[in-house]
Amino acid sequence: MKRDVPDRGDILRLDLDPAPGKEQQGQCYVLVLTLSAFNRFGLALVAPITQGDQFARGNGFAVSMMATGSKIQGVVLCNQVRMLDFKQASAKVVEGAQEIIIDDVLARVRALVD
Repeated sequence: MKRDVPDRGDILRLDLDPAPGKEQQGQCYVLVLTLSAFNRFGLALVAPITQGDQFARGNGFAVSMMATGSKIQGVVLCNQVRMLDFKQASAKVVEGAQEIIIDDVLARVRALVD
């Protein structure tokens, strides 16, 4: 799936280095939360996808991707959203997430800021 501008629900593979503190780092997958109309400016709000992070799992900050039909498995970390320059991070769209996953992640992110 080749596209210049990712859209909400796209799963990207990219490099999150450098990352300060306890933020997810290195090569990983992320879920895009912002719409392509915003992302066309070169930035996107994303949430990392990981196999670990027991803190997020145990405190309601994680949305499971397991048994969703996605080839990317793990959990979306709603407590580690970040704005990133997807071109600088060499992002590539690998697939799209199901609507139920996107809605769940957006609801949890909103709960963190409301």
